[in-house]
Amino acid sequence: MKFVDAKNQSEDSSPSYRLDDLEFDFEGYFDRFRSGSLTEIEREEFCARILGMFCRDIFAQRKPPDWVLNFIASEFSNVLYGKPWVDAFPLPWTEQTNVLTRAEELAMQIACDVAKILKAEEGAKVTTTISRVASNHNVSYETARAAWYSRRNAFEWFLNSDSKN
Repeated sequence: MKFVDAKNQSEDSSPSYRLDDLEFDFEGYFDRFRSGSLTEIEREEFCARILGMFCRDIFAQRKPPDWVLNFIASEFSNVLYGKPWVDAFPLPWTEQTNVLTRAEELAMQIACDVAKILKAEEGAKVTTTISRVASNHNVSYETARAAWYSRRNAFEWFLNSDSKN
């Protein structure tokens, strides 16, 4: 994982700041968040910064802002209803729960590859393309065929567009 020094915007393999720094300028961070001026890496820290602000205020025996309490309470409720902790409180170093299973991801990738080839190669035959993609993904022709035909309607807009990309 790459970290960016929030002050100097330089990329490094280790953070020059810490997400658990309770002296961090949380108010400034959230002002920049609201104005849309955070970098992508800073946006990934959003939940960690909310939790940091909560801890800072609690440890100082102050009441955190209502929006922080509401955010945390809302996510706790989501966890009680079955949302995984890593999805309720995403942190830069945790992986989110995948929406698709590995098999579904593979099937989607196969369908995407078939669509790309059909779009890029004028006159390409569907059966030949499915066979080629099956070989590229080390799956049977039947598996690739099922992946394509179960998802091909989702690619109609792509196949019928003028763009070659």
